[in-house]
Amino acid sequence: MSRKSDFSVLLGLSLSAFSLLGCSNGSTLSPVPSIPNDEQLAPDAAGMSSASTAMAAERTGETVISSGASAAPQFLSTTESAGYASSGISERPAQADAFVNSVGVDSHFVYSQMVYSRQFFRVSQLLINSGIKHLRDNGPAYDKTYLNKMAMLSAHGIHHSVGFALGTTGSQMSADLKVFGPSTIDFVEGQNEYDTYGDPNWAAKVVAQQKRIWNTVRSDSAFNNVAVLGPALAQQRNYAVIGPLDAYEDAGNLHNATCDLNPATSNRSVSIANMTADIRASTVSKPIVTTETGYNDHTAGSCMTPDSVIAKYDPRLIAVRWNFGEPRSYIFSFADDLSDRPFGNMGLIFANATPKPQYTAIQSMLLFLADPGPRFMPAPVTYALYGQTRNIHHTLLQKRDGTCVLMLWIEQPSIIGTQNSTERLVKVPPQQVSISVAKLTSAKNYDYDTSNWKLKPTALSINGQTIRLTVTDAISFLEFTHR
Repeated sequence: MSRKSDFSVLLGLSLSAFSLLGCSNGSTLSPVPSIPNDEQLAPDAAGMSSASTAMAAERTGETVISSGASAAPQFLSTTESAGYASSGISERPAQADAFVNSVGVDSHFVYSQMVYSRQFFRVSQLLINSGIKHLRDNGPAYDKTYLNKMAMLSAHGIHHSVGFALGTTGSQMSADLKVFGPSTIDFVEGQNEYDTYGDPNWAAKVVAQQKRIWNTVRSDSAFNNVAVLGPALAQQRNYAVIGPLDAYEDAGNLHNATCDLNPATSNRSVSIANMTADIRASTVSKPIVTTETGYNDHTAGSCMTPDSVIAKYDPRLIAVRWNFGEPRSYIFSFADDLSDRPFGNMGLIFANATPKPQYTAIQSMLLFLADPGPRFMPAPVTYALYGQTRNIHHTLLQKRDGTCVLMLWIEQPSIIGTQNSTERLVKVPPQQVSISVAKLTSAKNYDYDTSNWKLKPTALSINGQTIRLTVTDAISFLEFTHR
């Protein structure tokens, strides 16, 4: 199936990335080259591959379980799959590694004054160790130091995006793409938030740029497996101004930060449902990728969210957007930028290249769920969830050996208030649930240790085929096998 039609390239690693990770057809390959230290970084692009990427792991079996709703169309769900499971449900899990590959992060490796360049060795190792394989990082093709950084990260299975300045000609786009090479690129995206630049002709220029990008990428067969995203707009109502762009994009491009509200908030101005409805004026039927989302731990002003809460919210944010049908979402951003107020404190790591709790929470989740390899069709699971299920959401995944992971959490605010002066932490009461799994053979549960945000095994009560579990506002990972 062509990636042009199903956008599956954004759901998994390329075959080249599988090989670099030593996971191609089960064979063991030589280790990838290590990242040099900061002093050894040479300003050249040696080693960049021009081989075409290939499609790999594909999202499968999305099921919406909310008051008995039926399965959502693949990638196109506009109804959040918030689980209140009743008895006798048969649900086909998604591939665990497809979920892992739904996670991306914004970065700025091109900026020499930021920690990305000042401590490249430290930051790149943190990125590699995080389990995140996808960057939204649009540096220029003429910057050979930047090209070399992206080539080395690509050697570790981490791929990036490409963007072009407004008005770039098709011939220049084509030349720049050839410099990067298709094996390093996840996607090419349209213009970024140009609707706020004060140009009265912004809409016409954005649309013309999008058509030029699409025609350039699609005219070169070497980039067949590189996706084209539409433009990202700052004002959601402006998607109606630019009109339908499905003919010139593989997916829509959404920016959706929820301030300090919980990931599945119903707040009209920032809820996923309403933001999705707005972008549907432009991306009518194609999938939607959120290229900027996340939380700010800035200690003054509006939307401040403590790191202890972000460590709960970020993994939930990834899962909620996945349940909503997004093939990938990008956390903004990997590292803090103290020069950028009020958005400079949205990083997973501090500006001194030390991890925040939310970095460890995401890393722990991704490493726990990682299961790279060829595509497979997960087998359906018959189970029931009952007890104190109000506001409990779930995501069901399966690994290649048949092991299932049921992610459960209470989707309620862990902080209340919209200004720093009025915000207060909320203690969300835990809820007791029971899960009955047909032909259950084994079960383990893993919860976050909130002292270090790593996953640790927790005790389970198992009676026959029924598991009793305590669910909180931090995701629990129930791992089980069944015949």
